[in-house]
Amino acid sequence: MREETKQRIFVYGTLRSGSQNEFFNLLKSSSKRIGPRKLNARLYDLGQYPGAKPGNDKKQVTVGEVYEVDQKNWGELINKLDEYEGFDANNLVDSEYIRKKETIKMGSKNVSAWIYWYNLPLRGRRPIKKGDYVMHKSRK
Repeated sequence: MREETKQRIFVYGTLRSGSQNEFFNLLKSSSKRIGPRKLNARLYDLGQYPGAKPGNDKKQVTVGEVYEVDQKNWGELINKLDEYEGFDANNLVDSEYIRKKETIKMGSKNVSAWIYWYNLPLRGRRPIKKGDYVMHKSRK
């Protein structure tokens, strides 16, 4: 399959492997998991789910996974994930998350992947230690 026929998405919270929700099931059935990755970002506990904010400190990492999606599955999948994440391309100010393409290191090369960045004020939300929501959730 040619490279431009694929999209990638980096997930770090309720869409990671082992999640028990219909949106993870949709992601899993529409894509191929290509591995765990870390992204330079700070992860916050928002209660029932996490939110990531971009970071410049190399010590701040968010643990997640990258999925590769065939272009033929992309439109339907991303529309449903946008709804799940509270992203509205026509109303960025009020969107809970903003979907942006970022560069992620995969082995010796850099690739582009979509990520949902948390877009609302954090107001007292606590950072998740080690940036790993799955590990954090298992300790709650």
